[in-house]
Amino acid sequence: MPNPLPLAIAELRRHLAGAIAIVLLIAVAVAFAIAISAGERALREASARAADRFDIIIGAPGSSAQLVLTTVYLQAAALPLLADDVLPRLQLDKGIEYAAPLAVGDYVGDFPVIGTSRDFVTDGTRINLAEGRNFAARNEAVIGSNVSLSVDTYFQLTHGNIAAPSIDEHKHGFKFGVVGRLPKSGTAWDNAILVPIEAIWGIHTGASMAQHNDQHSVADQSATHSETSPTTLGPPWAADEIKGVPAIVVRVKSPADAYRLRAQYQFRSDSTQHTKINTITRSSTMAVFPAEVLVEIYAVMGDMRKVMTALSLATQVVVLWAVLLVMIAALSTRRQSIAVLRAMGAPPSFIFSLVWLQSFMLIGLGAALGLVFGWGGSIMLVNIFARETGFSITPMITSTEWFLAATVLVTGSVLAIIPSMIAWQQNIARTLR
Repeated sequence: MPNPLPLAIAELRRHLAGAIAIVLLIAVAVAFAIAISAGERALREASARAADRFDIIIGAPGSSAQLVLTTVYLQAAALPLLADDVLPRLQLDKGIEYAAPLAVGDYVGDFPVIGTSRDFVTDGTRINLAEGRNFAARNEAVIGSNVSLSVDTYFQLTHGNIAAPSIDEHKHGFKFGVVGRLPKSGTAWDNAILVPIEAIWGIHTGASMAQHNDQHSVADQSATHSETSPTTLGPPWAADEIKGVPAIVVRVKSPADAYRLRAQYQFRSDSTQHTKINTITRSSTMAVFPAEVLVEIYAVMGDMRKVMTALSLATQVVVLWAVLLVMIAALSTRRQSIAVLRAMGAPPSFIFSLVWLQSFMLIGLGAALGLVFGWGGSIMLVNIFARETGFSITPMITSTEWFLAATVLVTGSVLAIIPSMIAWQQNIARTLR
């Protein structure tokens, strides 16, 4: 039997515009599914990676999801403050590596300023600074890799941000100097500025004094702040030093310690749990594992992905059937040429192979192009999310996406048998009359 490939290619060239339209239609249908699959997986991996350093987060009772979104992903929100006795009790626990307070709500431009401890900056000793050193004084700061400041520059804070209209916006006069820069982590913390928690306490508790001294220079305000702030940085903090902590990040020494501390601080001031002993020994707190909250978020994302995947699969089925109908309709315009081929001695198998090969080439090109379009679409999808979160996300095409494209190719190849059988069984004599 002669090779049908050259004739199949020649036929497609003759109807190039229609062939391109079919290929693009298939490519868009495949790309939709690829973009959803690769994009959702990339977002899931990036969000999980961002929570790696947060063993337990302790906050005041409220929304556990909001606590995680604000502390791990730095999404602006006003969190309720913990009682001042929580941090001193927690830092004495022998099962922790460190307990780092986090104070949010201040900004430098669009960069969030986080009050915390030296331990949190370096995650114990796990992180080495890319430039400079850790802060050692109340007026020093360490910046994330994406912050548009440089070491040895100075800045002032703004309480509140345009992105968080629920928080009143006003300037603080106290100046900070940048002494170090963190390495790139691919998380929202690349956009953060870390300062001593003691400085945040001093700034906010000295707000009335700063207003009274508006005529003073920044240097005078810095001196006043130094006189009213703690003289040392970091733990142990006494209860009378603490001036409000929205959240505490705890690094534990073992999984057993993690579950024990979670149970210990997973306390609600409910009538069913608020016993006399708890009233005396515990403040109202909420302890969460970020991974557990992420599971709930992933469940929502997973439901959305299932819906979108079902829609994309339905779209692919409709597209493949449309292509099938187009191929069948196109046979009516080729009946004469097919009959001539049969009259010239072409066997039925040649006609079958010719029509099937043309369908296979269109579907194969569409599926391959769909992989490319889908990868590009997933990049666009995650970049929209990355701009909001500061994540560094790179979608990858894995075996899952290859399987999706292969499924379309196999299904289309099977459906292509239908027009091939119709062409094969065509009555030559009737067509040539």
